[in-house]
Amino acid sequence: VYISGLAVFDPVYDKITETTPKKYDTEFVKVRIKAQEFLEENCSKSGMNLSVAYLGDIVYGNGGFFQSMIYDRIQKGTFRIPGNGKYVKNFIHVDDVIGALIAIIQKEETNSYILTDSTPVSFIEFINYISDNLGVKKPKTVPAALAKLVLGSDAINLLTRSVSASNRKISQIYDFKFQSYKEGLSDLLPKL
Repeated sequence: VYISGLAVFDPVYDKITETTPKKYDTEFVKVRIKAQEFLEENCSKSGMNLSVAYLGDIVYGNGGFFQSMIYDRIQKGTFRIPGNGKYVKNFIHVDDVIGALIAIIQKEETNSYILTDSTPVSFIEFINYISDNLGVKKPKTVPAALAKLVLGSDAINLLTRSVSASNRKISQIYDFKFQSYKEGLSDLLPKL
């Protein structure tokens, strides 16, 4: 299983599916697409199955990027939302990533799946839900141009890209533990 992300899909489409054309506008995305093409070609030549799992924009769980860069910083009051935060993102709990990957591996076939929950939502809504549940002030926004100076243009362009993705295909082989970010965060936040 090759793990990629939703950033490889052309964002001009209303709803991203596994058949949405791919398009790169950053070096990071170009490398992901080229790696996938290389693996697809060579696995096909070798008679090997290759499935691709496209992860939602933000994987959240106990530890990792979510805890250190989002949760901890919201608690400390240092988290800032790049731009207006109204861009739509796709979220998935780490437990559902693991469960979905196991289901994909057990299929033993060449295929592709988008791994995200059933509730795409604006980034600011996701962040505000966390803040409300923690009882802390909602993070402020920062102009995207200023955020680009700190984090780099590619990172901010990827973060502020609005994309809504469908999880219909993976839902045919895996039953999500958390259908929405609200369910997942309600389970997770008391444990952090």
